[in-house]
This record gives sequence, structure tokens and C-alpha cells, in this order.
Amino acid sequence: MNVAFVVVLLLIWSESTEASFGGDGGSKSGRGNNGRKKRQTSVDVGVEATKNGGRASAGVSHKGNGWSAGVKGTIDSDGNWGARAGFSISFGKRSVHWNGRHYIVRVHADQCDFHVYDGNKDGTIVKNEIHAIFEDHTKAEELFDALDITTGDGRIEEDEFYFMSRVVIDGCDSMDKL
Repeated sequence: MNVAFVVVLLLIWSESTEASFGGDGGSKSGRGNNGRKKRQTSVDVGVEATKNGGRASAGVSHKGNGWSAGVKGTIDSDGNWGARAGFSISFGKRSVHWNGRHYIVRVHADQCDFHVYDGNKDGTIVKNEIHAIFEDHTKAEELFDALDITTGDGRIEEDEFYFMSRVVIDGCDSMDKL
């Protein structure tokens, strides 16, 4: 009678975990409709008989998303019994994979500010820094050449930028940067 009681308790626990964790009873495996892995519950019942007596065991385990728990009990014909319970949780690195839509983002900045163009913040603007800002490389070349007209050395210094941007870049004619 003790063995039957243990088995009944384990079966009740199994069903209650399914109800608590969103299952619909029974064994769970595979993937659900939403693509997430379903939880799994298994029940293990065993009976062993020998000429010196017998032994019964019952257990239940439940695997959730990143965790598992289980309990098992045994009893022999002499009334000796044992119980074991365990719980484990998995911690893993999560990564983000985006399969959705990608967006083009345009950022508006002060076109008259030297530091917007000086990408590496070294105090000079070179052609690569202008190309990194503008999609149209032909227009970027033209802008660079117009700003570098005073020295023509392939580098635009801050004072050179502010001097020429007043003439070359629309909206910079009333700057007081120098």
C-alpha cells in the first residue's frame, strides 16, 4: 500500500507541474506552434521481485526551458524506503539574431561644424572622412576640393574649414567660429 501511495503522489505531482507550467498533460516533446521548445515530463515506475522479497520505485522528472527537476522514491518489501530529489538550472550566453527589417537611418548634424567631418578627431579632415559621411563620392570629392582650395595639400585644417565653409557650404555664411 505504501508503494501505491508514493506512485499516486508522483503522478499527481506530474500533472500539477504540467498545469503550472502551461502543459496539457502527458509527455511533452518537440516544438510548439510558436517555435519554442515544449516542456517535457516523464514518469518512471518500476517493480522488482526476487525470492527474498520485492522492491518498487517511482519517479517523475520535468524539463523546462533551461531547467529541470525530478523526484524518485523506492520502497522494499521489508518497509525500507528512500527518496531522492534534484533540481538543475542552465545558464547560457544568449545572443541576438535579427531576421527582421533593417532601417536606413539619417542623422542630421550641423553642416558648419568642423568636428562633424573630422571622424578620427585628429584636427584635420582628409578625403576618407568626407567619403564616410556622404553616399555620393563625386559630390564628396567636389566638396573636399572646394574646402581645401586655400592650401591644396589634401588636408583641411580647422581654421581652413571655417574660412572656406562660409563660402562653400550653404547656411554657413553667418558663422562666428573664427
